[in-house]
Amino acid sequence: MYPNTNFNAANSLPQALPPNEEVPWLLRYGARAAGCGGGLLAMFLGIWTTIGLSAPCIIAGIWLVLAGFIMTSLEAPCCCMFVEFVNQFSTWADSRPPLTKAMGYAILGIPDLFLCIELSTDRKSVV
Repeated sequence: MYPNTNFNAANSLPQALPPNEEVPWLLRYGARAAGCGGGLLAMFLGIWTTIGLSAPCIIAGIWLVLAGFIMTSLEAPCCCMFVEFVNQFSTWADSRPPLTKAMGYAILGIPDLFLCIELSTDRKSVV
């Protein structure tokens, strides 16, 4: 029917990239740097939130410190190498797609928003 059809042409097409190589290197390392920076910022803000006097805000601050630790340990396991399981946990997380990790980070921050609803920017200094 089609005399010059080459059915082996599909084999000559470039194959799909391995899972770790699908994302460009700039996006991969940029997301890793943003996740590490976000984790460190979350830990700092969690400590800042625990200074408050209300119990829900103290719990929210502790939650935020733990969420920041999880983010930092996933994105930069060298920062948390004193914990034994971090390297295995980071390797598992690296095999996940970037969107899955981003959704996980967003979900980690939701309980904190509901625990401490008040604004805690008016700190009174003890002088």
